[in-house]
Amino acid sequence: MNNKAKYCLSCGNQISAESDFCPFCGANQSGKAPVIKSPQKTEDFQQAIQQHIRNLKYTVAVLIVCFIISTGLLVFNHFHSVEKEKTNNTDVQAESTQLTRNPKSTGKPSKTSKILKLTDGKVPYEDKLIVPVDYQNHSWVNTKVTINRLTLYKTKQPVQYYDSDNDKYFKINGIVVVHYKIETARDINIYPTMGTLNTSDGQQIDADTSNSDDFDGEINKGATTDGNIVYPLKRLKSTKSLSTLRLKWDADYDTNDDNDENSSKTYDVTLKLE
Repeated sequence: MNNKAKYCLSCGNQISAESDFCPFCGANQSGKAPVIKSPQKTEDFQQAIQQHIRNLKYTVAVLIVCFIISTGLLVFNHFHSVEKEKTNNTDVQAESTQLTRNPKSTGKPSKTSKILKLTDGKVPYEDKLIVPVDYQNHSWVNTKVTINRLTLYKTKQPVQYYDSDNDKYFKINGIVVVHYKIETARDINIYPTMGTLNTSDGQQIDADTSNSDDFDGEINKGATTDGNIVYPLKRLKSTKSLSTLRLKWDADYDTNDDNDENSSKTYDVTLKLE
């Protein structure tokens, strides 16, 4: 079988490769005519092209699927990162909120403010008054209680004060610090850091135990202790606006005598500031 054919140089019809004249138009074929593959090979070639196209379509489809998956992963990672960042910010905010419950500073000092350092923080103040006091009491079981000094601090404006005893904040305008000294003649229990202060303008304030010195409680015979007690004031017009301060606290000693009426004592002291 002849596997090759040619086309007429004049009319273009397919003719035998060995023909010198075109049976259709009679044109002389002495010139070189283009030779092509037989129909069978042409069909094989076309099938190969179609298979290649199908393979190409498959490859493109795979690439599109991979692109969609990659894009989806990128979008997922982006939103996951955003959510993680939001969570981290929330955690930081929560952590920050928790930290402020034990603040480094209870107020923002101005350029002219001074700082009173306390156990639970710092309080900025603009005015300070030291008042010498000459109070002594040895009426109970030969225990000598002395108050020799108190100091008033006035803030420029209300500042946030952290009360760690009750785990809360409140605004104050001033602070009173009272210095106590205790000398014992027997074993006693005495608690000025758990006492109260009343001011001449009608305030009653509990002593701030956490910001006060640790010097009271169970004190043995012959011991001498002293320390400062802090009383935060919600109102204070000036360091000279108060005329009196009243201090109260309790004391006792251990006894098995139910009839001992002297085993407890409530100290009640009024100090004049004028």
